[in-house]
Amino acid sequence: MANGFQRVVSGKVMNMPIKHFAIALSVVVLAIGVGTVASAQVITDRGWIHVSGVYPVQQITFTDTVTFTETFETGTTVTPYTVGGTPGVDVMGGVRLWQYVGVGAGVTQASHTGVSTTSTTRSPHPLYFNRHRTVTGASPTDRTETQVNIHAMVVVPAGRRVRVTLFGGPTLFQIKQELVTSVSKTDAYPFNTATFQSYSKRSQSASSVGFNAGADVAVYFSDHVGVGGVVRYSVGTADFITVDGDTLSTDVGGLHVGVGLRLKF
Repeated sequence: MANGFQRVVSGKVMNMPIKHFAIALSVVVLAIGVGTVASAQVITDRGWIHVSGVYPVQQITFTDTVTFTETFETGTTVTPYTVGGTPGVDVMGGVRLWQYVGVGAGVTQASHTGVSTTSTTRSPHPLYFNRHRTVTGASPTDRTETQVNIHAMVVVPAGRRVRVTLFGGPTLFQIKQELVTSVSKTDAYPFNTATFQSYSKRSQSASSVGFNAGADVAVYFSDHVGVGGVVRYSVGTADFITVDGDTLSTDVGGLHVGVGLRLKF
């Protein structure tokens, strides 16, 4: 048996170096502007902790097609998946090493429900060749995506109570994805139609290494506590092994925005 898949990524950046360049250029321009504003400022902070609720701006979609043999003929079950639209949590911390330069690490995680909603099966007719019946039914699946981010950080004051943080570095992605493996149906003589009965799914885990970059702006109400907003862009690829033993590749990460608590010490 063979398994095929089709992958369409909304806002895809894996094969768009121009977009990568635009993002990098924007970060550089922002860094130059912030450096100019902060040239007269003195920073004494030794470290920072940022806790944010984040939301994905982009959606990632892909389709898995499972091929099976029934009554000496080939059938297919097609399931589309959409990842996105679910809030997550982003935690980032760092320490200052020299002037405005520091290092840090953090975790971004989101759990997605209803990544798939329906599956469509073309089931062979038990009495006639080339007379497939179409069966459609609900087949919800879930996904959990965790990013472990390592950062080089530039933290500069843009005012007495404002801190601007630019960061970037490698990302370890850990993905747990449920995939539809089969669909059960009921039919009766003369078997011209079939009715969806149930579906089976299997959880798959995958890991990969990509990268992340972004910016954070924080406003502090006291010497240690404030609020801020973050924009984070991360990119990578996850490979899953399908029920047929083939490889299904999907993009992971994307553009996230968020707000939350800021602490400095």
